[in-house]
Amino acid sequence: LIKTDVDVKGRAFEIFLGKTFTGGLGQFFTPRTIVRFAVLFADPEINSTLSKTTEPYLILDPACGSGGFLIEVFKAIDGKIKKLPENKQKDLFDKLTKKQIYGMDINPRLVRVAKMNMVLHGDGHGGIYRGNGLENIKGIKEEMFDLVITNPPFGNKDKGKILEKFSLGKILEDGKEVLLKEQLREVLFVERCIRLLKKGGELAIVLPDGILNNNQLSDVREYIRKETIIKAVISLPDKSFKASGANSKTSVLFLK
Repeated sequence: LIKTDVDVKGRAFEIFLGKTFTGGLGQFFTPRTIVRFAVLFADPEINSTLSKTTEPYLILDPACGSGGFLIEVFKAIDGKIKKLPENKQKDLFDKLTKKQIYGMDINPRLVRVAKMNMVLHGDGHGGIYRGNGLENIKGIKEEMFDLVITNPPFGNKDKGKILEKFSLGKILEDGKEVLLKEQLREVLFVERCIRLLKKGGELAIVLPDGILNNNQLSDVREYIRKETIIKAVISLPDKSFKASGANSKTSVLFLK
């Protein structure tokens, strides 16, 4: 077992956990093909190009579930490191396993699963925390990340004080900001993810198509246009999440 390829161990772990990875806890996990596509399109780097020093390229999934996006990001950067001269690889790999990858999830069981999943795929740093992805915890804060990549929870609504922290938690009435009674969680995640990025950072996010075409959500689209450059909108097939028990028509947005 010790000599077995890390990726095989990770895959075996996912199979043993079964429904935890396919929506058995009520979450709808992103199919591997979509995860791989999003990571390849985002093309994560070894070092950040958004700062003057050689800081590591920082990645966050604020609704990481079992860690699927983070594992693919880890593999992508590890693949780039392995193409460099051997004398440079060790330090860069140490940075990758200890300083670059972060995740958050509100479900404590999924956080444990994600940590173990990352360990079995070769990353042992434990930068995955239990918490609401809409709030700052454990040093995770706004304008910190080069890449945010995520499939946030759909359909539920947030109410109360948390809406005060978001532009999309309010509306303008007679020139005054008025707090909404409730807002879709995926809408708040759009704003949160954009605010987590460094200037020039990139976002890859799976969203229900209602965000893109519902007349009542035009303010969300206006916010996206105001705050970001839209690199691509990739429409996913209707049945993308059927294996997970979800029927939402979705797209992947790539924003800068």
